Amino acid sequence: MKGKDQYGLFEVFKPGYMEGTFFEKFKYWFKAVFWCHFRYHALFVLVATIMLVWLVCDLIAPNCRDLDYVVAGEQLVLTEQLEVLNEQIKAQMDDVDGDGTLTVGQQMLCTLEDEYSDNAYMNGQKLGVTFADDNIVLYIMDLELMEIYASDGAFAPLADFGIESENRFFVRVDQNRVFRECGIPAGDGWYMALKIVNDVRANDEEIQKKYMEAVKVIQLCMEP
Repeated sequence: MKGKDQYGLFEVFKPGYMEGTFFEKFKYWFKAVFWCHFRYHALFVLVATIMLVWLVCDLIAPNCRDLDYVVAGEQLVLTEQLEVLNEQIKAQMDDVDGDGTLTVGQQMLCTLEDEYSDNAYMNGQKLGVTFADDNIVLYIMDLELMEIYASDGAFAPLADFGIESENRFFVRVDQNRVFRECGIPAGDGWYMALKIVNDVRANDEEIQKKYMEAVKVIQLCMEP
């Protein structure tokens, strides 16, 4: 961009520079001056603005679901199967946010290695990020992932919520009625756990309600 172009950026609108109506001058200016010299700048600003608006809206948007959970492991569980599970969950739930509607959300993060894709790595990264989301308190994972995250101190002792299990932090559920009825493939086994309760979660009434609903889900899925 040359200095003389910047100096003459709006010169077309000055009296005596060119004849014609304002619209004709603007049309000429847009094509010959602005679009010629600033189209890439304008496109960059437009894309950046859209991304910024999307990010802000995503950050300030309230969590409108009564319960969110994560499914992670090498065995893929189909959305249709999880939707059947969600219906079973809703039948046992209370309305956490008091809006008169029972809503359940889930994330399926398949960690099976594929030489043609890096999805396993990406899903592993996403899984780690979910532990920073206080609204997600319930996890369904295969044994390998459960043991990894339990050893890292990510889960709460189930006994604190009145749940008896051979393992202190997670309980196997894939062999029981609910998972069989949902048609969820067992793979190497599915286990449920609750995210550890930190100070923020302990002092948030709505998150505590989510924990109570998650406990109901675990107890439901433990039924033989």
